[in-house]
Amino acid sequence: MKTVLEAKVFKNGGSSAIRVPASFKLEPGAVVYIEFNDEADDFVVHRRKPKNLSRFFELQEALGPISDDDWDFTRNQEISTMRQSIRDLIESE
Repeated sequence: MKTVLEAKVFKNGGSSAIRVPASFKLEPGAVVYIEFNDEADDFVVHRRKPKNLSRFFELQEALGPISDDDWDFTRNQEISTMRQSIRDLIESE
């Protein structure tokens, strides 16, 4: 569930600042992370550091791309059985 609240922007010295509503209960000295989206000209504030794909790209650079031989393209075409809980529901009707 997402909650969107309105926050006021004000000047603090030469910087812009955002007054975070008290319901967020941020501790004094807490660190937040701001993620900028240049294409949308927008940003998001995170409490925890966002996970990014930099480690994946480092590994791809070091190991090279994954070749088609490394992928298993075979599919299991077995017919699945009905779960016991669903059978119980059908039988109880």
